[in-house]
Amino acid sequence: MKRKYFLLCLFPFFAIAQTQEIEPLKQQLQVGLSFQGLDITYQQPVSNRFLLTAGLGGGLMNHLTDNPYDGETIGVSMKSDRWFSPFTRLSARYIYNRAKRVKRESSIINNVGNYIAFQNKFSFGGTYGTVMINEFHWGIQLPLGKDMLFETHIGLGKYDNLKTKAKKVFPTIGFEFSYVIF
Repeated sequence: MKRKYFLLCLFPFFAIAQTQEIEPLKQQLQVGLSFQGLDITYQQPVSNRFLLTAGLGGGLMNHLTDNPYDGETIGVSMKSDRWFSPFTRLSARYIYNRAKRVKRESSIINNVGNYIAFQNKFSFGGTYGTVMINEFHWGIQLPLGKDMLFETHIGLGKYDNLKTKAKKVFPTIGFEFSYVIF
């Protein structure tokens, strides 16, 4: 009986020791390098699980061409006269696994975790015109040290060329290495 009472008295201490405080999402500014190019992104938390992100940058131009063998294809242009394209992007992210990361004692610094997101991207370019890409994707943002991040995502996107009126739905994939400024 004494042993059960002793263990019952210790139970709250074990429960407190096992629960760690989940650090809230934080505002951050980061510079990133991806296949698309170089960008700067600002993340603003809306709640403990939702982030709004806004970014701008420049890099390879998006285009939709008519391929005689495969029909329409989406790609990037690296021709010297039209390869550079400035872009903007906005996204809303739902980060769903921060509590599990704390429980596993994984890092949650710099808003890392698995997420589901909707992203809107405008790519401005001369020859091909302005391109709007809306995509829904699943992704993960992981720490590579204190101020470095690796992010990757896969999903489904809709391509709209506002100049030529070309449209296409396609699978999306992305990755980015970034440095957190604050």
